[in-house]
Amino acid sequence: MANDIPPKAVGDEDRTADRLGGLIERAHFMNLIHRTLRSTRKVSEIYPIILGTLVSPQGMGFSRAAVLRWDEAQARYLGHAALGAAEAEAHRTIQRELSEELKRIRADSGEAIKANGGESDEASLYWLDLAEMGEERFWQTIFDQYARHNPGLDRIGLIRIREKYVDDQDRPILSFLERFFASRRSEFVTAAEMAASPLHRELKQTLASDMLWSKIQTQRGTRLVIIVDKMFEAESIDDIDRMHLDWFISQVSLAMENAELIEELMARTQALEELDTLKSNFLSTISHELRTPLTAISGFTRLMIDNRVGPVSPSQREILERVLVQADGLTNIVNDLIEIVEIDSGATLQLQLHPIDPLNVLMGTLPKLDPRRATKTVQVEPVVTAPVPQILGDEKALERVFYHLLDNAIKFSPDGGKVRIEFETGPRDLSISIIDAGIGIPADRLKEIFEAFYQVDSQLTRSHEGMGVGLTLTRKLIANLGGRITVESEPDRGTKFTVVLPIAVER
Repeated sequence: MANDIPPKAVGDEDRTADRLGGLIERAHFMNLIHRTLRSTRKVSEIYPIILGTLVSPQGMGFSRAAVLRWDEAQARYLGHAALGAAEAEAHRTIQRELSEELKRIRADSGEAIKANGGESDEASLYWLDLAEMGEERFWQTIFDQYARHNPGLDRIGLIRIREKYVDDQDRPILSFLERFFASRRSEFVTAAEMAASPLHRELKQTLASDMLWSKIQTQRGTRLVIIVDKMFEAESIDDIDRMHLDWFISQVSLAMENAELIEELMARTQALEELDTLKSNFLSTISHELRTPLTAISGFTRLMIDNRVGPVSPSQREILERVLVQADGLTNIVNDLIEIVEIDSGATLQLQLHPIDPLNVLMGTLPKLDPRRATKTVQVEPVVTAPVPQILGDEKALERVFYHLLDNAIKFSPDGGKVRIEFETGPRDLSISIIDAGIGIPADRLKEIFEAFYQVDSQLTRSHEGMGVGLTLTRKLIANLGGRITVESEPDRGTKFTVVLPIAVER
């Protein structure tokens, strides 16, 4: 069979035994490879590890290795990178220089270990401590040594491989490629098969000896084609080489898949960050553009209500007052949007943290809710059974917290309902609870209500107005005040928001 590795001669048993004896040492190297691949986060970082492992005498020990990368645009595999020499003498020079350099790395690692109080064991130093002391230098050394003698492999970049080849009558051309792409393991390809294949002459000229072909596969399909040979080695390719290569390919495939997933996640994260920035810029621009005409609408409406531009009839006054209420409501939404954009962009709120009386702030907030209370006839009742301590906060920020929470409570309460405000003093914190008997919130929605623009009643015909930014801003404000907010709710039984803020320490 063309894909079978040639059997060994009768006298090859001793050589095989020697190679098997060296597998234990090589297994330590494979442990280093496994560790390095496991920590790799970029696809581009995998290529040097692949090539360095394949051609290094301490690794797979192949003479030359080439990597072909799948190109989506051209729908074929393109020559990407290669390591190895074009001639036997250059190969021996590389081996000698590399061996000397790795000895220097081993010596440097040993000196560093001794300097740190460790023991340097010559037999295990390279395998066990190189992983800790010189991984980057190790891979770079392999590349530097081979790069000096690599001109013969420059033609790898010209290689183009398709998975199927056809003749003039559109009939498939049978070649080792059909066998290779259908196989799940490395395939042995003879020099004669290569010469008879329909592949580009550059590939035939560059890799003109018996070789092994392997595939790096992920969930996206075959990502890389790996080609190795032993053109300048005393031993020919055998079953041990194939077994060893298959193990290595499986490790690389896992590393490649992880790296692809990480890069995809990073790309999506970056796209989301850019989209979020675009959203913030859009909201900021729109909010500032809306604020100016809204200020004019509110100002001119007030002038008309106050008879500053002439008398108005009772019916006209009623309409103007409705216009003013809606304009003020829209102005509050615009202000909320601007503050959310400022917080999301990293800008800090201009908070002046100092001891304040939360009860005074609450009483100053209630009149601003009169338009909402008037339309719903909802009673707001502060429940004070003990002295309320001062907290460390900012009046304007706390006022906005009260406004949004009470506005929500009134909005979702039934006509004629009641909203209670309770205070509970702890050793270090003051808990302020705002409790309504309104429509409530389903348990599976509680974690989402603080998200910007989220509405529990999200239907296009929802009965409660608003953009869903109040609770988002409230949570951000409370966090800037050094506090926290919790929520408890049951559908049709009401909702309880509890704000916990630090008590001001007396000095």
